[in-house]
Amino acid sequence: MKNKYKLLPLLLCGVMALGAITACSDDKDEIIINEEPQYPALSIDTESMRVKVGADSRVAVPISDGAGEYAAFSLNPEVADVTDEAGTLMVEGFRNGTTEIIISDKGGSLKKLPVSVYTTDVLTVETTDFTLETPLGHSATATTRVLLGNDGYSAVSDNDAVTATVDEAGVISITATSKRQEFTAKVTVSDMSGLTADINVTVKFTLEAFTAADIAALCAQTEESMADFNGTKPYRFDSYREYFETEVKDGVETFGWIRRSGRYELFVTYPEGTALNTPVEGKVTFTDNYDEKAKDQPVTVTIVKNDEVSKVAIFSYIDEKEDKLYRGYLVHVLADTGW
Repeated sequence: MKNKYKLLPLLLCGVMALGAITACSDDKDEIIINEEPQYPALSIDTESMRVKVGADSRVAVPISDGAGEYAAFSLNPEVADVTDEAGTLMVEGFRNGTTEIIISDKGGSLKKLPVSVYTTDVLTVETTDFTLETPLGHSATATTRVLLGNDGYSAVSDNDAVTATVDEAGVISITATSKRQEFTAKVTVSDMSGLTADINVTVKFTLEAFTAADIAALCAQTEESMADFNGTKPYRFDSYREYFETEVKDGVETFGWIRRSGRYELFVTYPEGTALNTPVEGKVTFTDNYDEKAKDQPVTVTIVKNDEVSKVAIFSYIDEKEDKLYRGYLVHVLADTGW
């Protein structure tokens, strides 16, 4: 029995447990076990950090527990980097964007900390109250812009009748189609740091077919042009522009693009001697490849220019069933403008 117990120390010398070292002696029955130190888990008091650009806005990584001897590096040091200052990890932001800081301690623990870098605490837009007015039933787009923000912009509307987009430069485009009844929407603009700004949008209609700017642009055109109610023109117009003319018969003036075959036509009729910039009752006829899209459709006609350079007419009517203002124009260049 005595010899049996003397073999125990020798057997234990061959045993090595994870995390322990066994010290053995041939002439002693003593077993010494040295355990590896037990470190506390690496713990950070936040799931993410926001850091403002600039050396004066550096932020310390809030480590609440761990093994000590902390180290860290940034996955995108151009956005933000981290340095060790007397044992404190400090994060500095350099430009708008996001990155991640990888933190370690002497116990081998690792933590990943998302970091968002920004330049301003407030998102500011050019206008917070926006009115969009379009000819009844027509879509239009108007723009405003972000004055101050942290890039990475997006925009969303709370009304499906109003859409909003924003580009990388912060230009906000708001689009809507007017109705008989005025309506509103709230467009919320956000940046990459989570800041938001609201724009209250009001959509109104007008029965004015063309704005002063629209008319000025038509009068400044240097070549023949036309558009029907849907913004299109006869299929063969570009090949036969010479068919533009004005005719007067029985007190009625006819102006537009007229082909004798009646296959491709777009013209208006109105009282002879109609004064410039005076809306009058008239009619429009539009035929495209034998498809008669409009025949003597009653419209309001206005001659907005008639001189030695060009003649320009605009026309429109309101479709009561569709609640839409239909409009078109005719531009006939009479003189060589040098273009």
